[in-house]
Parts: sequence; structure tokens; C-alpha cells
Amino acid sequence: MGKKRAPEAKWRRQMKVSFDKDFISTLSDPAWSALFANVKVAGLAAESLTRAVVSKFGLGFGKVVRVTPQKYEKSIPGLKGSRVDVEAESADNELAVYELQILYDRALPRRNLLAAAHRISGSMPEGTDTSGYPAMMPKITVINICCYNVRDDGENAGAIQPVQLRFGAPPHGVADDRYAVFYVQLPQFLAKEPDLADAFDCWMYMIWKSHELRKKPQEVVDMHTELKEFAARDGGFAQFCRRFDRVAADEDARKAYIMWLDESIRQRSIVDSAVEEAVAPLLEQLSEKDAQLSEKDGQLSEKDARIAELEARLSRKQ
Repeated sequence: MGKKRAPEAKWRRQMKVSFDKDFISTLSDPAWSALFANVKVAGLAAESLTRAVVSKFGLGFGKVVRVTPQKYEKSIPGLKGSRVDVEAESADNELAVYELQILYDRALPRRNLLAAAHRISGSMPEGTDTSGYPAMMPKITVINICCYNVRDDGENAGAIQPVQLRFGAPPHGVADDRYAVFYVQLPQFLAKEPDLADAFDCWMYMIWKSHELRKKPQEVVDMHTELKEFAARDGGFAQFCRRFDRVAADEDARKAYIMWLDESIRQRSIVDSAVEEAVAPLLEQLSEKDAQLSEKDGQLSEKDARIAELEARLSRKQ
């Protein structure tokens, strides 16, 4: 028999994430689009965040030379293009892709793979001989910050779920390091006390607490000595916090945020309506079956009563 699937509520553990129109959240796409406007104002932040994640697995990332928010790539003929929230490019032919995932998305792994395929294809100059592709391929690192656990088998231990191209047989070494995905699971991260001496924990704690407390990142940093010390020694972390303060005060960023929030609410209502429409017939069927079972239970109770009466009569005759 295969491994028993864990209950959905246990493995998915979708966090309840609410937004406020009066506060631009650190978990919103428009905030990141405005923050990572160009490499001069956000290059260090992209380097620091990427390294904080990949260093957990002994990996590194080079100096960021380009940052592009809301990057759209359509490089494979016949296929729909792929949009990512933020893309950073290093001087070492590396691409880091960042995605903010509020709601559970079962197709996320495939979307990550499609995005990587477009970026690999788009990096090849037109007319390049296929024999030259392997040497020219960029190293793709995808970082998903998720408000849910990603695996459907209950094996969600750890704040980060890494996906790499590995051999299927022991010792399961890395077959190729040109593609890696890291799922940051906020529910798992928040299940333990953060270690604010660790770069990854500082980043995730600041991002989540800013959203939860409706405070700007710098305000969250000022609440903790450890975060202030980390900001003093990590220019990218400090850059993110300073830049966010400017984004929060920008009128265009605020308008984009409100539009995004309204659209998110509209899409969520469509999903909820579709789910309700799909579930309603099932609930009706369950109700009918429950009524049938109740009727059968009543019939069995009557039979039990008759049997008990017959047994009592036999007992008196004896």
C-alpha cells in the first residue's frame, strides 16, 4: 500500500492573510514591483535576500547587476509567456526569480518550471547552435514566499522546501545545479521562535511582522536590537527597509496597491463562488444519504426491540 495521505487541512495549512487598503503590505506584488524598480535602489536587497535563502543549502549568488519588477518573458514559440513578480540577474550569469504566493496554487511547481524554460530560451542569442546551449545556460534560482505549506503528503518539515535536479537512486546527489526552486513556507517558519542571529530568519520575520502589525519594515527593525544589528552589517536588508518607506509614501504605488487589492478580492470571490457551486450538490447528496442512513438506523432499532422482546418471552418460558 502507498503512503497514507495526510488530511488536507494538516498538509496545506493555508494561512489567513488579510490586507488593509490604508497600509501597503510587504506581502503584496505592487509593493515589490515599486521597491525593486531598478538595480541602483534595490540591487543589494536582491543579493541579500537571495543569499539568505540559498546559503541554507551551501549555495551562493553573485553580484546583482540588474533587477526587473513584473518581468514578462515570451521566448518559446507557440507557448504562452510567463510573468514573474521580480527578476534579478547577477554578473555570474545567474537569474533569481521571486514570487509572492498568498493563496494555495497547486500549479505553482509547473509555473516555476515554465518560467525557467522561458528564461533559458530567452537567454540564447538568435541563431545560436544548439551545441552551445549548455555552456550558455543561466543558472535559475526561483524563490517562492508562500503563505501555505507546499507539499501534499504531510512532509512539510522546515521553513524552506528545496527542489533540485537530483539523481533518483542513493546517494541522491545533485545532477545539475542550473535549476533550483526554494519554497519558503511561512506557516512552518512561524511555528518556531525566529533566530534573529540568522540572515534568513531576519528577512522573513521582518517581512511577516511588517504585514501582521501594519508597520513599516524600519519600524519593525527598530523594535528589535538583533534586527538593528543585522541591518547595520547587511546593506541589502537595510536598503529594503529604507526603500519600502519611500514606496509606502508614493502616491502611484498606493494607487497600484489598491487596484491590486480590489482585483485580488474579485478573483477570490470568483473562486469562492465556484467552490460553493461545486460543493453544493455534494452536500445535498450527503444530506440525502444521511437521511437514508437515519431511516435504516430506525429500522434496525425496531428489529433490535423485537429481538429483545422475543428473547424476554423465551426467558420467561424457560
